[in-house]
Amino acid sequence: MKLKRLQIENFGPHRSLDIEFGPGINVIRGQNRAGKTWILRALDMVFFNEGGLECITYGQKHFRIVVTMDDGSVIERYRDRAENAYVVNGTRYTAVGSGPFNPVLELTGIRAVQLDGKTESRPNIK
Repeated sequence: MKLKRLQIENFGPHRSLDIEFGPGINVIRGQNRAGKTWILRALDMVFFNEGGLECITYGQKHFRIVVTMDDGSVIERYRDRAENAYVVNGTRYTAVGSGPFNPVLELTGIRAVQLDGKTESRPNIK
């Protein structure tokens, strides 16, 4: 399963961002402080349920991140002060807490990786 599209709303420096990934390797490049790392943080938020209200763009009330996979699966992550939710292929889940979220793990198959000899529950991108 590969990433096909990433849509970000009110996450870090990104008020609105829509990335369509091509086949093969994709490179994200830009000047310092352009928001490249925030794209990785958005993926971290979707796949590993890490991060929180501090990720909302300054002055906004929520963030929304939508990932579309190449098989047509869609994962949406939404967060505001009152709601902490996922929508996975049309099924809505609320009060999801923090840490890996089982419906996303089951859909994507993404599991812990090993970095520098120790097991991590998610990539070390922060």
